[in-house]
Amino acid sequence: MALNNLLRGLSLCVLLATTFNSVADPMYDAQFAIRQKDFTKAFNILKPLAVAGDKKAQYELGVLCRNGQGVGKDDAKANQWFLSAANQNYDKAQYALGMAYLKGQGVAENPTLAEQWLRKAAAQGHLQATNALEKISTLSNTQDKTLSKADTGSV
Repeated sequence: MALNNLLRGLSLCVLLATTFNSVADPMYDAQFAIRQKDFTKAFNILKPLAVAGDKKAQYELGVLCRNGQGVGKDDAKANQWFLSAANQNYDKAQYALGMAYLKGQGVAENPTLAEQWLRKAAAQGHLQATNALEKISTLSNTQDKTLSKADTGSV
């Protein structure tokens, strides 16, 4: 009998905790929907949050738009959401935007803007942004050396 009461009490606690978390945090619901691959539900949860200025929701909405999950694939729209979040100093969005400019994904390719956004993300400790900047620097140095050799050979 005591064990049954204990189990009922624990079940009630779990139920209340789950309900509270779901009601108190729509981002939790959106993340859960994404994990369940219910991208349309995630999109519908994230959109009002993003419109209201939530930088994490803006970033996640950008990811959904970029990947065509829960909405048609739209790199330009994704970058608009990334820009909104990046302007609020959200490092993941700054990285995503930097990579979009680097690859010309939904925007005109622009290495200068790419580097600016990647530097902002790296300054906040975003490891992938730091790695991308190192690769850009290595490529730039290699190209400079190749150009220098070409200039020397033509004299």
